[in-house]
Formats: sequence, C-alpha cells, structure tokens
Amino acid sequence: MKRLLGVATFIWVLVTAVSALASPGTKMWDYKSAGGESVTGVVINSKGDRILGTTVYTSKYTWSLVSLDKDGHFKWQKTYDPGTGKLSTLSAIAVDSNDNVIIGSMVEDTVATKYYWYVVSYSSTGSQNWEKLIPVGQPTIALSLVPPYSLYCMHIDSNDNIILGGEEFTASGERAYVLSLDKNG
Repeated sequence: MKRLLGVATFIWVLVTAVSALASPGTKMWDYKSAGGESVTGVVINSKGDRILGTTVYTSKYTWSLVSLDKDGHFKWQKTYDPGTGKLSTLSAIAVDSNDNVIIGSMVEDTVATKYYWYVVSYSSTGSQNWEKLIPVGQPTIALSLVPPYSLYCMHIDSNDNIILGGEEFTASGERAYVLSLDKNG
C-alpha cells in the first residue's frame, strides 16, 4: 500500500490530460480535469467511447470514471467514495464484450486496518450492474496469513470472466495472487 500511495501522491501533483491524436499526430481533442486527479486507465468500447479511470485526491483518495464519446464530448461520470476512514485507488479498468466497464480498485479501511479489492461493473450508459467487495487482508494477523491486498491488473476473457492480479505477503516475502470471477462478479 505504501508503494501505491507514494506513486499516487507523485502522480496527483501532475495535471490530468488525455489527448487523442490523428495521423500523423494532429490533436483531435483533449480532456483536462480541474486538478487533483490522475488518469490510471483508458479503455475504448465497441462504439468508440473512451472511458477514463482516474484516481482522485482531495482530502483522501477516491476514484472516478469519465465517459467521453469518440469525439471527446462528455457523456457521463461516476465517482466512488468508500466512506469515512477509507481510501480507494483505481487499479484496473476493462471492457467486456457487451461494452460493460469493469473496474478493479483497492480499498483501505484506515480505521479497522483492513484491505479489500472492490470490483464493480457499469453498463455503457453508466448504470451500475453489480459490485463486489472482496476482503483481502488484515495486517494485524500473523504475516504468513495475510491475504493479498494489492491489486495491479485485470483481464476479461472471451467468456467475459474477470481475472484479477495482485500480490500477497507471507513471512518469506511477496508472492503473486490471481483471482478469477465469473461475468456476474
């Protein structure tokens, strides 16, 4: 988590900007936030919409999705705030064969010292399909028993199943952790 927060803090200082370029490099459009936000992933659905996944820092870390049409015009936005005493960073974004946007994020409960992976699916119009909060760690237990709490990547397979990748810590150090969910979470 410290590594993630350090990177996110560094990126937060930068102004978010996403640009689309035409051949041979002519700018077609761009999107800039007001600040305190960094793009952590961009996907394009079958309609050509660009969905931007961002991590936002105001007084704590949260995340947001911004959907733009193929010409860069705003369509919709969703923001996730995990609540008081909790932080969340967007780790991964993907689109399935039905243009549903799947988000993978890490949530830290700073009060209870627990970690979660939060996976949520939105339709191409921004309606929430489903969500899943997966408890993945409590550093107060023996180090060898601490489950994974760092989510780094996600892939959607040809059957729309979701594969999440991250790490866990054991007494001997870090090791990879992969979790597969069906298309309904």
